[in-house]
Amino acid sequence: MKALTITNEIVIDATPERVWKFVGSGEGLSQWFGSDVSIEPQVGGQYVENATHGGTDYVLRGTVQVYDPPNQLELSCRIEEPSMWADYTTIRVTVVAEGDSTRVTLIHTGFEKLPDDLSQRTYQGFTQGWDGVFDRLVLAMTKEIA
Repeated sequence: MKALTITNEIVIDATPERVWKFVGSGEGLSQWFGSDVSIEPQVGGQYVENATHGGTDYVLRGTVQVYDPPNQLELSCRIEEPSMWADYTTIRVTVVAEGDSTRVTLIHTGFEKLPDDLSQRTYQGFTQGWDGVFDRLVLAMTKEIA
């Protein structure tokens, strides 16, 4: 099966260190993921996200694979509730300075590893879920300034 990858990207008028406050902590991720996130900020640390999408509550759990402040966070995760995925997907957030701004790239991969009946549906659901994610990041950063 063809790889199913979601990629979102934005350039923000802020330093990588400032953006990292919203990437490298559960509190920061919660503000722009639109869910309740907890993360142990270290390689091997636990990641838990409690969210609602399409009227359904779900719990996503996984492990921190890369924790490199202020450059990259990578999570291996899967939905465990309401039903458990057999395989993990990977969420990678990369933060790169570009002059006085910062490019933030989010890549979510691995949906093709899920059973056929679940892979396309889940990929489409997460594609919709990630739409607008950077609008919430910019809004959260704006509120912090105010």
